[in-house]
Parts: sequence; C-alpha cells; structure tokens
Amino acid sequence: MGEEIVVKYEKNRLANYPNLARNVKQVSLTDDSLGYDIRSYNEDGTERQIEVKSTSSLKSKKLEFYLSANELQRAKILPNYLLYRVFDVEESPEIVMIESPFSIEKIDEIDITPTNYFVQIKTD
Repeated sequence: MGEEIVVKYEKNRLANYPNLARNVKQVSLTDDSLGYDIRSYNEDGTERQIEVKSTSSLKSKKLEFYLSANELQRAKILPNYLLYRVFDVEESPEIVMIESPFSIEKIDEIDITPTNYFVQIKTD
C-alpha cells in the first residue's frame, strides 16, 4: 500500500515532466534484489532509487523500521537513494523523505542494530 502511495506521489511530483512521470515504476514487483522499491527521476532526468517503509502509526519524530542487509548495502552506494517513510498509510498517509539516509554526513544520527541471522543447515 505504501509503495503505491509513493508511486502516485512521484508521478504527481513529476507532472510537469510527463516523459519522466510515465517511467516511474514499482520495481519491487518484478525484482526484489535491487535493494529499493521505486525507480523515479529527478527533474534533470537522473534516476532516483526509493526505499519505502510504511506504517499505520501516526507520524513521529523518530523513524524506526527494519532494513535488510541488501537494502542497507545498496543504500550506501546508490547515488540518488531516498528513504520514504509513509505514516498512517491506511487513513491519511503522510510521507517523510530522507535523502541519502546512510551517508557519512548523517551517520551520527543513525542507530543500526542487527536483528536477524541467515542460517543454512545441511540435511540428508
């Protein structure tokens, strides 16, 4: 639901650039290895990679969410990576956008705690 809200938001943001708006895509539907959910564009035509994190909770000053190892890795290297936190997704959605959330400049504002482990067990 949050990803659909962001696709609409991005298309509306690019309304004056119909060729770009037409190409906004929810890439998570076809490829979950990219490390982001939405491919959009800046007004100059450069690509934006948007990770969407949604909640039914109301907007707060503290953003808390789960992030996969792949999402974190991609967020650190993609040039125009943005995080869109969609609050109150079911009633009255509100988007908080953070550019390059894992950049060196913002590292002091972030607390990342590992919460999952990948396990492989050989069986016969």
